[in-house]
Amino acid sequence: MGVPHEIEPRGGIVIGDAEFGGISGKAIIGLKVPSRVLLNKIVICRTDSPGVGGFAVDIYNRREAAFNTPVTDADGNALSRELFVVQPTIAGTLGVARYDADESPGGFGHYFFSQDPLQQTPITGVSDRLQANNRVLWVVITATDGWEFCVNIGSSTDMQ
Repeated sequence: MGVPHEIEPRGGIVIGDAEFGGISGKAIIGLKVPSRVLLNKIVICRTDSPGVGGFAVDIYNRREAAFNTPVTDADGNALSRELFVVQPTIAGTLGVARYDADESPGGFGHYFFSQDPLQQTPITGVSDRLQANNRVLWVVITATDGWEFCVNIGSSTDMQ
């Protein structure tokens, strides 16, 4: 039996807005979630016109992959951003994109482990061990500029 966790739902995510990556047709948001968890609930809803419009949601475990910038291994070899995809694209229809492990085919969930490198600028008062894993899940929403969304993520982890 896993221990459940949900982020505090986040709204005001606007496609193409500078706060969310400033990329036309996209909003990129980093959400703090526990690492080494099973994602079992992902819900993204359009809030400016509920029930209207199609869009796509992709989830990554590394910032560079979410922003489609080059990623290399420790030896400088190029890596594909596909290595950092957490789960298949979620299609949003009628203003809602939803993955729920209890309702979706397969019904298990998707493992998440942050692949972001050590914090580049150390955070005062936080141990190196805690800084090594930033625990950020990168959500990329692809839709029409100006559309506004909210997001919620649920996960579980095994007690040990």
